[in-house]
Amino acid sequence: MQGENMKLTNIFIKYCLKYFVAFIIILACCIPVAEVSYKIVKQQIIEKNQLKLKEGINIIDQNISKMFLLTKSMKQDYHFNMLIKKKGELKPDEYLWLQYARRKMEGDSLIYTFPTYSFLLFKENNIYISPVQSDSDFNEYYGKFLKISGAETAEKLKQKLFEIPGIYSFNKVDKINFIADGMEKELSNAIICMIKGTSNYTDSASYIMTYVLDPKTLIQLLLAEDAMAEGVVQIEDVGQDEILLSYGTDCILPWNNAPDERVQINGEGYFLCSYEAQEAGWRVTIGFPETIVENQTKNIMYIILFYICLGIFIVLCLTIFFSYRQYANIRNLFATLSGEGSAPDKGQNEYEALRCILKNITQNKNEYKSKMENLNQQNRALMLENLIVRGINTQEEREEFKKCFERPMEYFCVVLLRMKIEDLNQYQITLLCIMEYLKETSPNDFSNVHTGIRDELFLFSLNPEDASNVSGIKVMFENIITALSDNSNIVFHVGISAIGTDISNINVCYNQAMQVIQAYCSEDVNSVEAYNININSAKENIIDVEFLNKLYNLILCGEKEMIGQQFSKVEAYYQKMPVQYELQKQQIFYTVRNVIYSAYLHLVTNPGEADILPEYQSNYSLSEMVGKLRDSSIAVCSYMEEKKKSRNSELRQNIINYMESHFMDSSITASSVSREMKISEKYLSQFMKEQTGETFASYLERLRIVKAKQYLEETDLSNEKISELTGFGALNTFYRTFHKHTGVSPKAYRSACQH
Repeated sequence: MQGENMKLTNIFIKYCLKYFVAFIIILACCIPVAEVSYKIVKQQIIEKNQLKLKEGINIIDQNISKMFLLTKSMKQDYHFNMLIKKKGELKPDEYLWLQYARRKMEGDSLIYTFPTYSFLLFKENNIYISPVQSDSDFNEYYGKFLKISGAETAEKLKQKLFEIPGIYSFNKVDKINFIADGMEKELSNAIICMIKGTSNYTDSASYIMTYVLDPKTLIQLLLAEDAMAEGVVQIEDVGQDEILLSYGTDCILPWNNAPDERVQINGEGYFLCSYEAQEAGWRVTIGFPETIVENQTKNIMYIILFYICLGIFIVLCLTIFFSYRQYANIRNLFATLSGEGSAPDKGQNEYEALRCILKNITQNKNEYKSKMENLNQQNRALMLENLIVRGINTQEEREEFKKCFERPMEYFCVVLLRMKIEDLNQYQITLLCIMEYLKETSPNDFSNVHTGIRDELFLFSLNPEDASNVSGIKVMFENIITALSDNSNIVFHVGISAIGTDISNINVCYNQAMQVIQAYCSEDVNSVEAYNININSAKENIIDVEFLNKLYNLILCGEKEMIGQQFSKVEAYYQKMPVQYELQKQQIFYTVRNVIYSAYLHLVTNPGEADILPEYQSNYSLSEMVGKLRDSSIAVCSYMEEKKKSRNSELRQNIINYMESHFMDSSITASSVSREMKISEKYLSQFMKEQTGETFASYLERLRIVKAKQYLEETDLSNEKISELTGFGALNTFYRTFHKHTGVSPKAYRSACQH
């Protein structure tokens, strides 16, 4: 007893090891989650830094654009223009120009955001102007209140600035000292933006506006907050091929590096992002250290580690639970089968022991199996007989019926065989001969059941391609009766139903076969007869009102594919009934043709264009007639599509012509245009979006803006007059819409076009 317990314990230990290994493998598959988490966090950080870089560059470009426009517009101001032309020292009454120019610069400095300091110098005089200070003697001012490394005197600074080629440029200066907000400030590694301007009387540079850019401000714009401490920034001036700013490293950073590619900088791993500032002409590259990703993934790693430990604990619990459950089942099974709970012998596993026990049980299974097969056959025969005689009424009965045949039964017929015979043994032998003959000669599946005292019921699955199915079956039974009648005195009566097309109506076919038997069974002469062989369908004519209505609607809707499917069903139907087709051919043709013609009249206004309709010919085959009618239906659909395309093209051109000739009318709306075109406002909106890709309002705005640009470029008309001529109505609406489409005001657009 102790040995048996030891063997069962070994089985339990084996189950524990098996389940433990299986659960550990499943748990190990979850470990890659850590790697996936790292990649997701890295991608999020990269995307955040890319977004920050793009937002910063957009702000830089916007400010550069504003500085450029402000510098270019200075010469339009009278006082600035007078200072530009002034040579020599200012007269006492001319100092008002200087004060006004300083206040003007102070107001303009509120438009841009990040330049820390700016000042204006003139080529023909020694005047200096900044938003906070101005001086008529720059030589005296320079060195006391303003100092730039690399330029010892004011003259050297002016010479250096005016000699730099180009309208605007950038330079890096090691140090700059200036006065701002009432106190002296100093910037290291600053970037100065120099924009030159011309007077109204000469094309050469007459003044230069210098903007001082604080590198700290640029870094805050370009780097995300968590990358400020350890991140790197490099700004390269593409035009001068010069590094303007290098923050966090002295190395030259690669341009346009893949964002997820790791790069070594200062001995540490970094991820780089690059972007180009279009207005400034800069290439900007930023980088953030790999440690940022690692720090943000630490918490995730702790959570994953916790779940791994929890998983191991759950694995142990599940291992013990499942192992004991299987062990208990095996132990109980041994106890039940052996009666003593004995364990496997040495060297024999539990399954071998069970096989030996079950072998004795299965040795006597043949008799049991034979009884079960006979019972199943009896049940199947009873079920099939019941379904054929009573009919199939539910989906469950339909599924059970399908199991009796190898292939789905699309077409079928029922054959009822009645034999007048006294000897029961002779009946069984005769039935066996009939079954063997049918198995050898019948090309289709069939099944038979015994019904009544001397009746046999046969159900034949018919081949859809064979139009003479019933005739072939009739010939088979005639051959059987001829062969059997020569050697016996048995009288055979065979009733064959019409072709069935739906197994739900199988009882109808049975009744047909029974009616044939009842009609001939009173005679003592062999008979093999079929039910209504000339119109052999258990289904109504397919060309009915429902089919004609459906075909009419399909033609109107242009559903060519579904029209073809309908005609394919008609052709397949009448292929099974050739006699019925020949009898009804002319009726079928003109019925379908009239439906096609009715649909055609619905689409056209001139009935004389009906050349696409076919003419009847008595020698048409089934395929030819169906083909003619199908082609005619599809031709009507194509005709309808061409009419619709032609109308859409004409309507589109009418709408565009009307809008181009009336857009200057401020009262024009989608409602008024739809009334003019005699269509609904909703259809007009959908049609404009479909044909032009724009909404009605967007298309109208674009027409008005194009005309407004033309007036601004070619005429001196006022904004009020242009607004009136282009249909905007209100001046504020004109300003807002023009700025939305061009990004600048009408005044700035006209100035840019003139200069």
